[in-house]
Amino acid sequence: MMEEIDAYNSLIHMLIEERKKNPNKKPCLLNKLLEQQKTDPKNAMNDEVLAHNFTTMILAGTGTSGNTLTQAFYYMARQPEIYQKAREEVLRVCGSEGEPTLDQLNKLDYLTAVLKEALRLGNPAH
Repeated sequence: MMEEIDAYNSLIHMLIEERKKNPNKKPCLLNKLLEQQKTDPKNAMNDEVLAHNFTTMILAGTGTSGNTLTQAFYYMARQPEIYQKAREEVLRVCGSEGEPTLDQLNKLDYLTAVLKEALRLGNPAH
């Protein structure tokens, strides 16, 4: 297990170094934190703290996102008409080819409501 953890930590540090060498202007948390290292080094996280926080955010986000999707699919499986309506909205707004854009995702009102309702109802196992 320690080998896997070391490999993961090496990967995170490699990603940070790569982004420092080849910065881009995409709006993401890593870019913001790296920019702060340049503009406000006294108050910025060093690379080690940045790597630990980055790992925490990835792991926390993965779990909560996965749980939310699991809950939503559980409830949609129990009510196929809701699944069908959400599916039709996704196909109408995003189409069936390629990845949806942020603009398209922001137009998925019904699917957003389904996800919020799944969060409100909580874990289906309880």
